[in-house]
Amino acid sequence: MNERMLVAINGLKTLTNNGQKSFQIVNIGGVFEEKMSFNTPISVEDLQLMKQLALPSDYYDLLQLSNGLSLFQDSFQGMALGGAVCEIYDAETVCQKMVSSTADRLSFHSLAT
Repeated sequence: MNERMLVAINGLKTLTNNGQKSFQIVNIGGVFEEKMSFNTPISVEDLQLMKQLALPSDYYDLLQLSNGLSLFQDSFQGMALGGAVCEIYDAETVCQKMVSSTADRLSFHSLAT
């Protein structure tokens, strides 16, 4: 397990009460409410299946902490502003994208937006 990732993800989970609590960021134009979403970690069985794919080892580490996540889902005065700034896909979405990119003959696979 990547120790720095473990500390970072667990720190974000603590800061946000496992994604249940938002926090404020002051930016040009006002105060923005930010949320983060964490998913249940992947099962050991599913992780073993995922490891048969050629994906970065850090992604497998992340799956053990949260099966995908969304960072900085912002809103201003109660209005959502377009979704997460960063989303790391869950295992199922990655598999779907791999099948889709293979069908389209692409040689890369996206793990995040």
